[in-house]
Amino acid sequence: MKITQFPIYSSPTLQLSIKGGISSSVDSPQSLFEIKDFVIAQKLRCNVSQKLTDFLQIALYVYCADQLFRRERHWCRRLGVKIPVQDPKFWEARKYEILELLQFLTDDEWILHFVPAPPVARRQDENPFLPIHYDPQSIVALYSGGLDSFAGLANQLSANPGKPFVLVASSTNSRQVNLQRAQINELRRQTGRDLTLIQVWSSLKKEALGNGPRETSQRTRGFLHLALGVVTALSAGLNRLCLYENGIGAINLPYDGTHVGALATHAVHPGTLRRMAELVQKITDEPFEITNPFIFQTKGQMVATPEIRRFANLIGKTFSCDGFPLRQHAQSQCGTCTSCILRRLSIEVAGLSNFDPGHTYDTDCTSEAVSPTKQLSLSRLKMEYQVRAIAEALSQPDPWNAMVQEFPRLCEIFDELTFFLGMNENLVETALLDLYRSYVAEWNSFSGRSRQLQGLAKAA
Repeated sequence: MKITQFPIYSSPTLQLSIKGGISSSVDSPQSLFEIKDFVIAQKLRCNVSQKLTDFLQIALYVYCADQLFRRERHWCRRLGVKIPVQDPKFWEARKYEILELLQFLTDDEWILHFVPAPPVARRQDENPFLPIHYDPQSIVALYSGGLDSFAGLANQLSANPGKPFVLVASSTNSRQVNLQRAQINELRRQTGRDLTLIQVWSSLKKEALGNGPRETSQRTRGFLHLALGVVTALSAGLNRLCLYENGIGAINLPYDGTHVGALATHAVHPGTLRRMAELVQKITDEPFEITNPFIFQTKGQMVATPEIRRFANLIGKTFSCDGFPLRQHAQSQCGTCTSCILRRLSIEVAGLSNFDPGHTYDTDCTSEAVSPTKQLSLSRLKMEYQVRAIAEALSQPDPWNAMVQEFPRLCEIFDELTFFLGMNENLVETALLDLYRSYVAEWNSFSGRSRQLQGLAKAA
């Protein structure tokens, strides 16, 4: 696989300051970014510390800068951000860990300046909550409302009987909010379990962009989501955060040799989770853990369980599309992006396609009657190319060495799981090979893949 290297685009730094909210300049009081983080304190009935409020402030500023400054001639950027916090010296001492995480997530060079923030009255300071001690067995987990988070939660409810769950959802549109709420309400009704859903609304306002487009890669979105989960867990007095993502998506091997670094997103990469946990430990001086219990499972394996079959009627309320929601009645997912195709594959493997009919997508990638669009053909070709490379490596006498040579990112994953998390090397190697063998088998049996091959044969 040929590797492409990208230079850093040396650009003017982007300065963001606050005055009544995040704004484009010191003199402008207009708020650019809206986040309703008070809901964390309100839902938990607890007080969020000033340090954690500053942590969210940092996450917001970098996320806002990430969207406002577009990647132009080159992938890599240089971004300078001025961030008002209550204790600049405290955050200066932890800047290295923040910068290391941001560089890993974005491939960008970040220059952060922490400055004293003006006193700001917080709603919880005016009406503080009485201390509430949460059950130490409670599980705090990120919850997007996507198929993985729904399947992960359903499986974890079965694996952890009696334990309360606190689910943290970062929501950017009303359809997402409503579907997340509908899923949890129905799970609560059917199981009788203690499920607390905390939905934090976050969005960059249209006036922030003027007439220009925003940067769509949004590689710091994972940083913001993790920060919300961390703040929730710590505010509840807990030192552990969970997230539910299949191993294929979490590791996210590149489709071809041009996808180096963060071009293949690192949002829930084990290296991201480890770096964030180390940053939190630096902030609190206490151990903190971020775990993904499904790192060795495909999406199909997550869905093909008795627990998901029990709640199969909720599959239609989940979403996976990269462009969700499409502004079309009854068709909120495109059906042509790689995320939609992987979703259709996984549900088909689990034998639950009746709960995910093709007419609910803008394009049904499994239908013989549908002429494939350019986007659908490109997505399926990328996935086909990747799977063939995986299958070829797995067929070699030494499959692990062949996989590492074809996909060097696996070395990072191996080191994260063995050196940093202390897992047994042989077990990790075996589990990763089994993960990709399962993925190859699922792809080769997928009806949407056979449609692609038939089209290629006709074209030839």
